[in-house]
Amino acid sequence: MNTGANQVMSRGYRSPLREKQAGETRQRILEAFAEQITDATLDDFSIARVAQRAGVSNRTVYYHFPNRDTLYRALEEWYDSHLSFRQLGWPKSAGEIASYAERAIRVFDTDENFTRAVLLSDVARRVRRWGRPQRRRNLEELIVAIPGLPEEQTRWAVSVLHYLMGADAWRALKDESGLTGDEAGKAVGWAARLIVDELKRLSERASDRRSGGGRT
Repeated sequence: MNTGANQVMSRGYRSPLREKQAGETRQRILEAFAEQITDATLDDFSIARVAQRAGVSNRTVYYHFPNRDTLYRALEEWYDSHLSFRQLGWPKSAGEIASYAERAIRVFDTDENFTRAVLLSDVARRVRRWGRPQRRRNLEELIVAIPGLPEEQTRWAVSVLHYLMGADAWRALKDESGLTGDEAGKAVGWAARLIVDELKRLSERASDRRSGGGRT
């Protein structure tokens, strides 16, 4: 019997059952983290409390999430999955931004208590800030693709649209303006459409100027 070959095969074999159990453990840990950091009575979270909630050891938590960056990235993905953001699909062009913004605002209403808890939690805000720069860059790519836009208006548009798509805008429209979640979605979609339409007009004017300047 070739003992060395058997050892290699043993090390290379991936048990579907173990992978399934590891995935379930990781999910329990993420849910325990989310429960703790959205608890308004807690200013911060601890690995020990998370491990206790998840029913695992501290060592197991660190095995799945060895550092804060890994954890924050995973929690952000968990939030998006919990609120069904992944099902929306990111817009492929500037023309799809308004529709996406309207649907994104409505997503926050699918679990209003969870959304409000996240807004109140210092730790959850840190997690949210982890992913916001990338979403802003994705949005900026769509806007920059519109040709001939002035740099200043591009920056304004990206900043305002980025805010309108977030939970802070959702909360303000509901709490300060008295809109329902559906109305808030329509209002954000309407505002986003106005912004994108104005950007397209600026682009057309820039194109007309270039065409006119080239005439003899």
